Amino acid sequence: MKSGIQKIIIDTDIGDDIDDAFALALAVHSPELELIGITTVFRNSEISAKIAKALLTSYGRGDIPVYAGIDIPLLPGFSDRDNDTFDEKGRLIPCQYDCDTMGNFIPEAEWGPDFIIAVFLKIPGRSH
Repeated sequence: MKSGIQKIIIDTDIGDDIDDAFALALAVHSPELELIGITTVFRNSEISAKIAKALLTSYGRGDIPVYAGIDIPLLPGFSDRDNDTFDEKGRLIPCQYDCDTMGNFIPEAEWGPDFIIAVFLKIPGRSH
């Protein structure tokens, strides 16, 4: 790793508003950061992973791996939106994205949390 460059993972719910897309663009274009992977969470994590992969590809960084995570909050009772527009798995109904186009961008097969754990276990000097 070059001096001064920080390796990062972005864990995001990209796709429901613009802030995460801006953060991804900033991270990809920041010379002081090395984006080693993206994980997606909350509603529609599979579609969010495809959106992240599509954005990375448009930036010429389709080599950065993207992993889908969990769709629902781990804590019971947490919700910040009207549940009438989501199915029992937390997926948006209907798909607000061109799902046919998003199908061209396939996330990694590994589950997002497993990727994060594997990265942290490889950090030199960490006690396991």
